[in-house]
Formats: sequence, structure tokens, C-alpha cells
Amino acid sequence: MKENVSGRGALGALYRVWGDGKQMVKGDKVDYFGLSGYTNEELKEMGYHVWLPVQAQGAWLGETDNITFMNMLGNGLRGYEKGSYGG
Repeated sequence: MKENVSGRGALGALYRVWGDGKQMVKGDKVDYFGLSGYTNEELKEMGYHVWLPVQAQGAWLGETDNITFMNMLGNGLRGYEKGSYGG
């Protein structure tokens, strides 16, 4: 992720990955992606609604809105033209 996305310029630096220390809205109990070093159970004890198992630090954080947004970019996969293009 760091080599190909998050380490690639200003846009890449904005992209969130697991354990990056970022939180969209302070206190959001469903946004625990930025935390690292905690188990699912520990996050639940901290009051988070764990709806997706914890992933490795630096792993791709692919929510459905990200997938939609990525197809809007001219990335060469032509996903904005037809749903079957670009996977």
C-alpha cells in the first residue's frame, strides 16, 4: 500500500489505510481503522462497534465508497465506462 498508493504524492497521502492514526470524525465509534495494536475484543471494550475484523497495519482500507470514487479517476481501467472493465 505504501509503495503503490499512500506513498504516492499528495493524493496518496490522503488515502486511509489500516492503523494510520487517522479518524474522519473524532469520537466516531464505527471508525476504528486508524488504530493499531488492538484486537477486535479490545476495540469492543473501548466502545467501538466492530463491524469488520481488524486488519494488518498498512493494509488496504477498501470501503464501497472508495471503490466508487476510484472508478471516477482516469486510471486506465475504464471502470467509469462499463462495470465489467477494470474488475
